[in-house]
Amino acid sequence: MKKLILIAALVALALPGFSLFRAGDIVFVLAAANAPGGGGTYWNTDVWVTNPNTVNVYLTIEFLPSGIGGNAANRIYMDWASPIAPLATLHIPEIVKTHFSANGTSGAFVFYGETIDGTAANILVNSRTYTPMDINDLAKGNYGQGIPGTPWYYYIDPAYDTEKYDAHWIFGLDQTSAYRSNVGFVNGSQDVTINVKLELYDSAGAKVGESAVRDLGPLAHFQIPAILSANFGITDGSNYSLKVTISSTAPENPVFPAALFVYGSKVSNGTGDPTYLEATYGVPINYSCVWP
Repeated sequence: MKKLILIAALVALALPGFSLFRAGDIVFVLAAANAPGGGGTYWNTDVWVTNPNTVNVYLTIEFLPSGIGGNAANRIYMDWASPIAPLATLHIPEIVKTHFSANGTSGAFVFYGETIDGTAANILVNSRTYTPMDINDLAKGNYGQGIPGTPWYYYIDPAYDTEKYDAHWIFGLDQTSAYRSNVGFVNGSQDVTINVKLELYDSAGAKVGESAVRDLGPLAHFQIPAILSANFGITDGSNYSLKVTISSTAPENPVFPAALFVYGSKVSNGTGDPTYLEATYGVPINYSCVWP
């Protein structure tokens, strides 16, 4: 049951700021892989999808292979064969490798929930991206990071600058002999190209650099490894903060707004062990929306 709802149309209805309200009828996993990494690692992703409803939910999954040009023209869908029963959880191991024939590939996922009659239905998604302790001996176990599903309404848009929902922050970025930090971006719009502004602050709160990601295409996933050294020339430093905003879009005044999602990961250089760094707004939600 291919979901025909446009992500762009749904984004136009969003109320940003609900960071821990993770249920949604469209949920992103912002990073997933079946691909080699640094230090002899090889990353795989498992996913869990939970149906919190009282009726069966049908699932459509879309894979966004990594690439700054985007994937709107060549969207890769699959419809899960069986519905998820009420309060049940579906486990999908090695989702990239097993269901999208994408060895050596990283990217992002979009999960769509709906009922038997096509009505949008909320789902909850969690994932884990991991690598074996020893590729030649899988019995030794593995290590990795949990990456929670991000609901479609948790995005940044320059239209919300007054409320300060136009920026996401990634805190705790390091580039040292012990750690490196990666930052990734997902364009949630299917018809808007985004230019991204990156502003870096040190641990004392002083702005120390500015950079950009240009021409992030519709439905694009793009990750910058070791972003402090790659984009800011920092080879030894800890506890940096990155402010991410949208500087411009093409078209300049789109029918539906731009929708940018951001994430980070701090990786141990010695072991390859990662820690997920979730993007956050710099202000709290509007409490009156939830608890009047």
